[in-house]
Amino acid sequence: MATAFFDARSKNARALLEGDLQVVEQPEAADLVWLRGGHKKLAGRLRAGQLINYIPGESALIDKGYLSQYLKLHEPGEGDPDLELEDFYPETFCLYDPEERRAFFEQLPPEESPEQLWILKPADMSMGRGVGVTWRFEGLRQLYEMVEREGADDEIRPYIVQRYITNPLLLDGRKSEIRLYWLIASVDPLLALVYGEGTVRLNNQPFSLGDLDNELVHVTNVFQQKRHPDFDAELELKWSLPDLETYIVERLGRGEFGLIEAELKPKLKAILQFALEATRHVLEPGPDGPLGFNLLGVDVILDDTLRPWLTEVQLGPGLSHGDQVKREVLPGMLREAAQIVLEVQRRRRQGGSLAHLDSVSRFEWIANEAARA
Repeated sequence: MATAFFDARSKNARALLEGDLQVVEQPEAADLVWLRGGHKKLAGRLRAGQLINYIPGESALIDKGYLSQYLKLHEPGEGDPDLELEDFYPETFCLYDPEERRAFFEQLPPEESPEQLWILKPADMSMGRGVGVTWRFEGLRQLYEMVEREGADDEIRPYIVQRYITNPLLLDGRKSEIRLYWLIASVDPLLALVYGEGTVRLNNQPFSLGDLDNELVHVTNVFQQKRHPDFDAELELKWSLPDLETYIVERLGRGEFGLIEAELKPKLKAILQFALEATRHVLEPGPDGPLGFNLLGVDVILDDTLRPWLTEVQLGPGLSHGDQVKREVLPGMLREAAQIVLEVQRRRRQGGSLAHLDSVSRFEWIANEAARA
């Protein structure tokens, strides 16, 4: 049986995997090391060939500002998905970049208007913290003018501003978001897969575009929703992808059963492939040390035309599984992810091919450079 080390903060991952792996108390003795923090420090202590859930350069994907900039710089080449950035990524500006900041303020209309809605997000935070919807920017403009005069950019938290999707697909009248889980099993060669099942997160209160100060309406994050004083714990906040499809087909009368598999999933895979190609050159395998991999989340909003919009990529997506929907998705997802990276490790040790992995079952390929070699 393969061995694994989990740090104290990785209780959920340990709970889901300890039946399949032998847990050890020292990371140096483990085949697979799973951490919630301190990856760089510990990576230097690990021997060649050990697995660690950390990829040097991964901030290019998980930092909202870096991701935005790499996506905009990417020029699709031969073999890339037939996709333009504006097809799936809301217009975004990094306010901590002087050129992008000036471009953002210059494109604003002369008169502030609630028809020009944007969402402010800290580039380096997660769990919905610091997120807000606004159309008033005069105060922010004055702040950044002062910052530029005083040369104090480093003292301002890095924010991005993203055009707000004003026509989200409503489920029972509420805004929603799809969470998918995907795995970068190797960087060299690049092996990346997305799990075939995901979850749908619903907001706690009916959508109202004008109710901008209510997080229960606009911020689709369960952590933030539950902190709100008006949170209704009786409402269902999680659906499965089959639940979503049933609602679209039966309640909304849109399309036929099978639309998620036939129409939505290919679009989602193309989006993830685009993001990988845009950041591929900064993801690093690491110098003769542990084998880096990572399990990531991706959040997607469907608009009322069923177009998917990428909002962010998440490091360490939540693995709590207290609700029924996540209990049906996460255990199988995480176990298969562990089996995949352990098979990659085993084949490397034996000098075997990575073109086909026997452990791939419910995960689906996004990129497999070994198969193209």
